Amino acid sequence: MDPAPRPDPPPRVPPAARTPLGLDYFDGGNPAPLTSRAGNLAIALVIGSFVPFGCGIVNLLVAANSYSPVVTGSHRRGAILFLGGGVAVCLVGLFRLATLRHGGGTLFALLVLVVQLALLTCIGIAVVAR
Repeated sequence: MDPAPRPDPPPRVPPAARTPLGLDYFDGGNPAPLTSRAGNLAIALVIGSFVPFGCGIVNLLVAANSYSPVVTGSHRRGAILFLGGGVAVCLVGLFRLATLRHGGGTLFALLVLVVQLALLTCIGIAVVAR
């Protein structure tokens, strides 16, 4: 008579792949840390879009309070570049958050974009009314 078949032993984990105390910190198939980092980067882009936008506001204030045509012309072009750059960076962050389906981040990016566009509209009306 043949002896009963023995079950296969569990596969051994190589020593280099073991974690301290045998703890598993992350699930192998869980993409949550990557998604979280991508979402954080997109939110940082949205918040960082205020830097060039603020520089554009400062350039516009310099152009508005200067009586020299040379200074006014260069600062107006700089203001347009920086204001447009701030809006563009915000749009990139908004697109990334929408792609990740990050609801709260998308809402935040939309709010920032609305604030920036509202400021641009007010500045545009003030320039035209001058």
